[in-house]
Amino acid sequence: MQVERLSTPGARLFRGRTHDGHAVEFLDATRDDEAAQRRVFVVSTLLGCPVQCRVCDAGGGYRGRVTADELLAQVRALAAAAWGDGPPAVPEVRVELTRMGEPAFNPHVLDFLDALPAALSPARATVLFSTVAPAGADDFFEALLAVKARRYPAGALALQVSLFSSDEAERRRVVPVKVWPFSTIAAWGRRAVAPGERVTLNVPRTALAVDAAHLAAVFPPDVFRVKLSELTPTAASRASGLAPAEGDAALEAALVAQGFEVQREVAASPEAGCGAYLSADQVQARPRRTLRR
Repeated sequence: MQVERLSTPGARLFRGRTHDGHAVEFLDATRDDEAAQRRVFVVSTLLGCPVQCRVCDAGGGYRGRVTADELLAQVRALAAAAWGDGPPAVPEVRVELTRMGEPAFNPHVLDFLDALPAALSPARATVLFSTVAPAGADDFFEALLAVKARRYPAGALALQVSLFSSDEAERRRVVPVKVWPFSTIAAWGRRAVAPGERVTLNVPRTALAVDAAHLAAVFPPDVFRVKLSELTPTAASRASGLAPAEGDAALEAALVAQGFEVQREVAASPEAGCGAYLSADQVQARPRRTLRR
């Protein structure tokens, strides 16, 4: 894959070309305070995305799937930029499937996840698999659990569902494809976790409804945790009228009172946040250097 590193305000951003010439975007989202212990690589699984969530700039213009080799090429290019051609210089490399594309729409992701631990050895490979839980992808999700059991020890493959709201009708307005109902997500989550693990419910902080008691009634807190993440200010979120919410201490307290473990997530930079996609009409990204892997 031919790879360009782009000059952007806050992210170590790269753009590669797939076998058929399409551009794919990926980045090193490692925070300075964690760089000695692990690197965080964020990769794209699709070329564009057919989901077109109302908060995400990566939707639209869907052109197909990234192959397993092209997924591995993204990781290798990021690794080469971080520490050269030698073995990983950190104990852990975390790969997040969150840049562009719904991963459950790409069966090549399963082959990629199967191969990733060996490709990153001797570092420990960990993964964040984030999904909107699209309906019709049941076979994929079953195969994902098989790969998780086969290749990833407890805690190494984290599962995350982008929930947005505790109101299912409101959620469907943000995620405009047919998705699993909450009851199906809850049943799958119970089967997905090993002892001590949790499936994460990602709730970007907006004015959308989040009822802690209702979430706890549907999603058992011994199986699910809640992540309160920052809403990335994207062109899509602005067009949809979804603005970041302020002052969510009361919501966090209500979730804790229901028994949930609560995480807060802050993106390393706005360019690294969920839904960001630095297309040419948004950022004047300039090639800095070209690598070939």
